[in-house]
Order: sequence, then structure tokens, then C-alpha cells
Amino acid sequence: MPTPWPVPTLLIVPEKLGVATNAIVCPEGSPPGGCIENVPSDVDTYVLVDVVSLSQLPPLKGRVFRTGHRAAGDEIPGNPER
Repeated sequence: MPTPWPVPTLLIVPEKLGVATNAIVCPEGSPPGGCIENVPSDVDTYVLVDVVSLSQLPPLKGRVFRTGHRAAGDEIPGNPER
């Protein structure tokens, strides 16, 4: 399944800062545990996009930022959803 378009853009800033980062994308309302296979444990910062509840994920170590793909994409130049 392809990753929604804003995710690579969300990763640019942390990668430029040298932070090991992973973006986790879950469809809104996905069942608990729906993202477990996509969650590495060796990153510094997690960017959670469209994660309704942290119960969807295993325990995370590191900084966690939550956003929705529409909110994240609103300020991205060339956003086709504008």
C-alpha cells in the first residue's frame, strides 16, 4: 500500500537535523494493533499521522508528534488537496 503523499515531506526537517525518524500512518478508525508491524523501536522521534488512538501502537520510546494528513498538508506548497 503506498504511503500518503505528506509523509515524505514531514520527514524532511527531522532528517536534516540528523534525527532518526519514522512516520507511522494508520487510517482513521483502524483497529487496535493495526500498525504494529510498521513500528520500529530504534528511532528518536515518531511522527504519527492519522493515528486515532495510541492504543493502535505498541509502547513507543522517544518523542511523539501526532497530526492529521490534512493539517500537515495545508502548509505544504503544491498540496493537491488545497
